[in-house]
Amino acid sequence: MRALNANYDGSTLGVLTKTPGKLTNDFFINLLDMSTTWRKDSTQVGVYQGYDRMSGKLKWQATPVDLIFGSALNYALLPKFMLLMMLSISS
Repeated sequence: MRALNANYDGSTLGVLTKTPGKLTNDFFINLLDMSTTWRKDSTQVGVYQGYDRMSGKLKWQATPVDLIFGSALNYALLPKFMLLMMLSISS
């Protein structure tokens, strides 16, 4: 739902895509991207910021609910999950 830009009050939290409103697997790809490091925001409660490891620039903002998808995924099942996501999008 986040990638579809269906957030309450037009919030951009958890919209981990450059093409909001379009159904893609960008959310999972960007959430699990190893070039992004996640840190708690020091000014907003319940907000995490994703920074590019090389440049240090802010890339994304998300909530703990968004980040739980990244921590809960079983990496042994990740290739199968991604394949299923790609097949469901292409059909």
